[in-house]
Amino acid sequence: MAMKKEISTAKFTYEIMLAFNDVEQGISNPLDLMISLRETKKFIEDIETKVYDQVMTEAEKYNNQEYRGYDVRINTGSGRYTFDHIPEIRDLQQRIKTLQELAKHSYKLKEMGSNMVDEDGVEVTPAHFKPSKSNVALRKKGA
Repeated sequence: MAMKKEISTAKFTYEIMLAFNDVEQGISNPLDLMISLRETKKFIEDIETKVYDQVMTEAEKYNNQEYRGYDVRINTGSGRYTFDHIPEIRDLQQRIKTLQELAKHSYKLKEMGSNMVDEDGVEVTPAHFKPSKSNVALRKKGA
């Protein structure tokens, strides 16, 4: 089934580049661009989710073939192993969480010039702290 109205990727990306250039030249507020990009991204992701089943059905017709210059392949999901039902693994995971919390507290104490010791009097090795990059949180009012 052909699209009744084909979306021009070139036109779409051109419009975004124009907006980006306006920001780079100081003509537009970068927050306006970021808001537009986030809203567009969410819209596209919502549409992708809604059309997913139809895309899979259509892709089956072209599996391992070319369509509009793209190789179409349906990949089977890899699956995942779960270990939550194994008591030994649950116990070890809980022990790791406890050790991580001790290491975090040890780091904080070390920052204040103190050392942390465990119940046996052994110094707890402090965690390493790696600060993350700051980001801008944009939340639409009333949403």
